Amino acid sequence: MGAIAAKKNTVFKTDASSAENSLKYLSNSPGRLGISGSHDFVGLAATFGVGSLDPSYKPERGKTKQTNLQLSITGRKVLADIYFQNYKGLYVNSGYNISPVGMPNYTRPDIETRLYGTTVNLIQNSRKFSAQAAFLLDAWQRKSAGSLLYGGEFFMGQQRAIALLYLPSLRMNFLMLMFRSWTLSHLAPVSGTAIRWLLKSIFLLRPWPRLMRT
Repeated sequence: MGAIAAKKNTVFKTDASSAENSLKYLSNSPGRLGISGSHDFVGLAATFGVGSLDPSYKPERGKTKQTNLQLSITGRKVLADIYFQNYKGLYVNSGYNISPVGMPNYTRPDIETRLYGTTVNLIQNSRKFSAQAAFLLDAWQRKSAGSLLYGGEFFMGQQRAIALLYLPSLRMNFLMLMFRSWTLSHLAPVSGTAIRWLLKSIFLLRPWPRLMRT
């Protein structure tokens, strides 16, 4: 078991004729706290938004509720992650003067975004390279070795809101926002390399991070 402290923002962006006028929906208070735990080759991490406890939180941007979950599998021949994130309550960061009278920001507490999916990588050189020795510390790798990682990832994203996403005053600029919800999916191959160096059998160098979706 362990504690987690992280800071991560989410952005829902729409293009415009000029970059400075792109319409962006962002989350307030990106800071989050949580816990992680593992048993054998399976690990679970969960983090939640801290709201006004975040030093970067600004009340005029509205409230954002966020949840992030990740299940990790570190096997002898495979690395896998299953993840889910949910944000509700966004505000607009834009070059347009669209805030209601008397309000510093245009907030949308009804907008909710979700992302969930999985990433799976096979370890080609599993006989010499051990991911468990590096991450779980319950195995031993006698010599420096590396391996090709290959596999795939799949995720789906969803967004929904009570009202239309576009603003009436900006209708001609953002015709693509004349809806309340959308869904996207992504499927792609992934590959990479991992190397673990051992120095005098007691020190190790681990130059690659854990594969995680952000």
